[in-house]
Parts: sequence; C-alpha cells; structure tokens
Amino acid sequence: MSNALQVITQERLKDLLSYDPETGIFTWRHDHFSATAGMVAGSRAGKQYIRVRVDGRGYYAHRLAVLYMTGELPPRSVDVDHIDLNGRNNRWLNLRCVPHATNLQNQREKGANRKNPSSRLLGVSWKRDKAKWVAVITVNGTQKHLGYFDDEQVAHKAYITAKRNLHPGNTL
Repeated sequence: MSNALQVITQERLKDLLSYDPETGIFTWRHDHFSATAGMVAGSRAGKQYIRVRVDGRGYYAHRLAVLYMTGELPPRSVDVDHIDLNGRNNRWLNLRCVPHATNLQNQREKGANRKNPSSRLLGVSWKRDKAKWVAVITVNGTQKHLGYFDDEQVAHKAYITAKRNLHPGNTL
C-alpha cells in the first residue's frame, strides 16, 4: 500500500512535525518540499480551519493535534470541537472530542441565520403574525417551543437557560 493511501500515525506525525499545545501551532521538524525546518505548517482551509498536507494527504490541524497528543486520530464520526468557536485556535486546551450533535450545540449566534434572518441570536426569531419574538430549542431532533416574548434579548435568555438545562456540557 502506498504512503498516500495510509492514515498517518502518531509516530510519523511526530517525525515530521512539532506541535506546541500552548500555541496550537505545528512546525516542520525537517525541510519538507517547499517548507524549511521550523516553518509553520499548514494553510487556511476556507474561512475557518487550518489544513496540513502530509504524505500527499490533507488533514485538519485540530484533528492532527488530537493524534499528536493522544496517539489516536479521532474517527470521522467524532468532531474535534473548538471550544472558543475559533477554528484556527488549535491550542490543546481549546479542543475537545465530541459527538457531532454536541458540536452543533456549541454556537453563540447564528451569523447568516439559516432559516429566519430576523434575529442573529441563536434560538430566536420574529413571529410576524403574533408580533413577538419566539424562542425555540431542538432536543433530540424535536423542536421545543419556549415561548413568545416582547423583547428579543429576553427570548434569547430563555433559550440560553433551556440550553444549559437540556444540553449538558455546552459552553454557554
């Protein structure tokens, strides 16, 4: 089997790269193609993550950090969550292995807001026919109605309270 088809091992990773758990940065231990020893490894992958190319295969730096520190590359069914929501912050204390559903719960605001652009606050949307803010949370794939509110911030507080009670281990 060729090297490009094999999944990287901790031994191979540590031979090629150094990882600083305090900074979350990988550096090359030896000259490697166009990189020189000591150079920061990886490049931006989209807007959020760092990707490192090793033996012809690309890996997310946060997944490599877990391999480097634990000896195990997380299976695809497990997400490596960035606790502070910054996908480029690969400091060891900022990473945790969690089920995908838990990772989805670790959001503070909607950003572009997937379904209803009326609020940027997670769990809150404007209900036009009632002229009120509505708070909703999803639990085990089922939406749970938390109530209607005159104030968007109050609706969001209801959502956060429910999230803390219903989604143990979230970071809010």
